[in-house]
Amino acid sequence: MNLQALQNAFQDYVIALKPGIGMRIRSLPGATASQRLEIYAEAYRLRLAEVLRNHFPVLAAYLGEHAFDELAVRYIDANPSSQYSVRWFGGGLEQFLRAAPLGQDRPLLAELAGFEWRLNRAFDAADSAPIVRAALAALPASSWPALRFVFQPGLQRFKLNWNVVEIWKAIDAGQPAPAPETGPAKPWLVWRQDLNCRFRPLPELEASVLDAARSGMPFAYLCELVDRGAEQDDSAAQATAFLQRWIADKLVCQLGKL
Repeated sequence: MNLQALQNAFQDYVIALKPGIGMRIRSLPGATASQRLEIYAEAYRLRLAEVLRNHFPVLAAYLGEHAFDELAVRYIDANPSSQYSVRWFGGGLEQFLRAAPLGQDRPLLAELAGFEWRLNRAFDAADSAPIVRAALAALPASSWPALRFVFQPGLQRFKLNWNVVEIWKAIDAGQPAPAPETGPAKPWLVWRQDLNCRFRPLPELEASVLDAARSGMPFAYLCELVDRGAEQDDSAAQATAFLQRWIADKLVCQLGKL
């Protein structure tokens, strides 16, 4: 067995406990070949479990140490690390929970994992320089209908059925978690503002307008969307109010035209 084959066999054992390398490892006084291999396999799982605990501290606290450790082991075995950086290792936990018996019995858990992961992604997103309100004020009125907007990389729009944010806030503050509650799915927004992760609920109309803006639709189209869904007559004023909120939240990083 050449060096590359030996390394591959060792990796297969550490990650998936595949046999085949045991005969190539010498036993030493006080440690058999199997024991030596198990040290590496266990260290691999313990390190990844620690990574998951660091990425999902509120989920870990909500589940409890033992239950979270069991979840971590099942996830690690089902989703071997495939990236050079362990920073991205927890990206599949939300979907894993949705398919797992634990998550199907308690669907709130998948949403909680997804919320924490979005906070992680927002924090690690690439830097961008936000547009200031003066940049809008300087634009001639004739340019507004064709105006398009580019948003910061950390911005994420999603929906929650459960009171995940209230539970996250309570546990993060060291308080008892409220009882789980579910209802119609509600839009939420996560982003990074300076060095802090922010989140807030979105009214349905703002969510639709934001989706259109992120897809590259011009301001004139955003006004049409508002006109269809708003109760007030001045659609341009309402669309501008949305835009001003996005600017204040430092969501917009670039202006463009058709």
